[in-house]
Amino acid sequence: MKALVHVASTKIPKASEQLVRVTQTSEQASNDILNTVDRMVSIIEEMENQSAAESSPESARQTAAKVAQSINILVDKSGWDDDVRELLSNWELHCQSTKRGNPDMRSKLADLRKDCTDVMMALQVQDITGQQISVVIGTIQALGDVLNGLMKHFADVAEFAKVSSDIPAVPASENVGADERKKFVDSLLVKARTGELLPH
Repeated sequence: MKALVHVASTKIPKASEQLVRVTQTSEQASNDILNTVDRMVSIIEEMENQSAAESSPESARQTAAKVAQSINILVDKSGWDDDVRELLSNWELHCQSTKRGNPDMRSKLADLRKDCTDVMMALQVQDITGQQISVVIGTIQALGDVLNGLMKHFADVAEFAKVSSDIPAVPASENVGADERKKFVDSLLVKARTGELLPH
């Protein structure tokens, strides 16, 4: 009985409190992670926009026009020597790369965006887990209430048994005579009038 009292009065409430703290801590950690992922998605969007702007045809055309002017000036001044041919070749390679943009960068940014989305989806499990733990907490608390009620009932029964042990035992009915029955009933009535039969 002592173990039951200890479990119902100490262990069950403590277990409920610990589960509540676990749920609150998990929820806070999930919120912090979601906020960080939101900031990451924002940065990824900025990088994607910047990458798109840098590889836009308009930007490439403007840069090409400026470099083409510089090459024309060099050609006018020095003719088509080897340095100018090398510059022109490098320029053509550069123009081709700007037309393509940076597909590797865009691919990596898309992968990062997908990873961020996967993290956000995985964190939704915390919400479901929190709901399930809340159900368990309610069950544990209800169990504690039932155990406390049972302990109170058993304590009342034990008290009644203690009081009723003072009542003389009724002899077997075949051996009971009228005088013995009258004495037994009289003793019960006296105890009932004085309140000795009721638990304290």
